Amino acid sequence: MSATEKPLLVLDIGTRKVAGLVALPQGRGLRVLAASLVEHPDRAMLDGQVHTIEAVAEVVRQVKQNLEKTTGLKF
Repeated sequence: MSATEKPLLVLDIGTRKVAGLVALPQGRGLRVLAASLVEHPDRAMLDGQVHTIEAVAEVVRQVKQNLEKTTGLKF
């Protein structure tokens, strides 16, 4: 990885799950290095709205930790 390449951490916080990926810019696109998907506990989010902030934050932390472990990067 060159000094000009900065890895991107992308999160999609949805009603049922949090999806995350790490990617590097490559040419006109991106090269995906890792992906992680963790489901929310019941009722943490409902109809696109956060109902239990702590539960959603924990799922985001899990996704981030999974991606860091897989790639060896820190975010």
